[in-house]
Amino acid sequence: MASFNISGDCTLRDAFGFKEDCRHEVKQFLQFSSPITWFDFKSQPGQNISFEQLDKLKVDWVSWKSNFYKKCIITDYNRQALNYFSEKTDFFIIDFTELVNLSLIRQTLPDGRIHYFTSSFGSKYKNENGVSFLDILPGTKEELEPETYLNDERLRLVADGMYDYLVNRLGYEEKQIILACVYDSTDYFDQGKHNEYGIKNKLLYANAQLEKIYDYFEFICPGAKVIRMPEEVFGELPHKWGFHCLHFCREAYDYLYECFDRISDGTFDGCRENLLNEYRVKIGLARRDLNRYGHRIDRSNLQKICLKLPALDETGLISNCLDATAEQNCESETSNRFEALILTNSDQIEGLEELIKSLPELVFHIGANTGMSERLTSLLNYENVRLYPGMSHEKMQELLKSCSFYLDINYGGEIRDIVHRAYDRDVLIIGFKDTLHEPRCVLDEMQLDAGNVEKMIEILRILMKYENTRIEKLKAQEWLLHFK
Repeated sequence: MASFNISGDCTLRDAFGFKEDCRHEVKQFLQFSSPITWFDFKSQPGQNISFEQLDKLKVDWVSWKSNFYKKCIITDYNRQALNYFSEKTDFFIIDFTELVNLSLIRQTLPDGRIHYFTSSFGSKYKNENGVSFLDILPGTKEELEPETYLNDERLRLVADGMYDYLVNRLGYEEKQIILACVYDSTDYFDQGKHNEYGIKNKLLYANAQLEKIYDYFEFICPGAKVIRMPEEVFGELPHKWGFHCLHFCREAYDYLYECFDRISDGTFDGCRENLLNEYRVKIGLARRDLNRYGHRIDRSNLQKICLKLPALDETGLISNCLDATAEQNCESETSNRFEALILTNSDQIEGLEELIKSLPELVFHIGANTGMSERLTSLLNYENVRLYPGMSHEKMQELLKSCSFYLDINYGGEIRDIVHRAYDRDVLIIGFKDTLHEPRCVLDEMQLDAGNVEKMIEILRILMKYENTRIEKLKAQEWLLHFK
């Protein structure tokens, strides 16, 4: 077990709090305090505020009911942040989201002195008598947005100040400092429905400032452990703490916890990139599922499946493939008619006529950007062939919805980025090694030796016969771009 102190947003704390079997301890956590007030805009309040004053407000907001929130407000307003972390821990985690997201309040005291403090999200919430935290403070108050005072010089000042504070004042070694490069999400899903935050431009500005300060802090503190967040992270509702651009999908918290856990046991450096790629996949698939279906698809054990899938053959298929039982891997009803798509700009298509003859139960849709040669048009003599010279974009999209297979078997160039389109639309891709245009999108056992048409016929028959096998192969295909 390792101990951690945290200065930053709630994402860092919740990485531990949301973990059911968390084996680490967060000693102290400070939120709602912009570090710009730690190292710049130096001032002192006319009079310190107390817990009693905040308790009397009785603001009906979830955070106001927490002593932790009140403690953070008091610490920031009374300028006690630099004395907050009294206990040394194994690691200290920071991000700079509070710097770019939270405004400052410029308070002009009755005696003319100026005091600066952080405007937290609850500062303006009013109680039943219409009184907010700002209202109980003496003098006049003016809110300053970060874009009015943040510049490159101040970003460097805060980063330098944080480094000096952690290393020289608190006594942490660089290797004990964890920089979590957390950014605001610009979109979110609410009950499976996709939305963008209404303040997207403000969030993009904040993220640009975050990128600068993260890069600079990494430069001045090269020994720090740096966690880079997957770009695919999104916000999600419902969330324990409600609606906010830093209230992420659950996979983001799992990723952060695993990073912290790996750092604590000394294995992070050796697996950092693999860990990032793994969660890019998980978050990307969650985003994709929510976009398409409005909910997540259960993908337990899929990583193991996609990394080493058994070969497809009739003998032993039911007993070996994905540990499926004979009942689970039941045959598809014979009334089902499957469809396959091929896009080409030439009539050089490996084994096409043999496939058509051998698989009368499979409908072959063959499309082209232009006209077709007599070699192709003669294939209309077969009942299971459909031709689309000058295929429209709409027809292509329609066929991607209806087809179970994309046969990447045409020689020459790929057209319309069709392999990636098939991949994105959950169409199982099969081809020959000398015709494949995007091997990364194709399972190893679906990449057949050149000219081995008989093997392709065998595989297609198995996939049409055993529905469970076809579905599991398709699920496994989803991971390929992230493991090849």
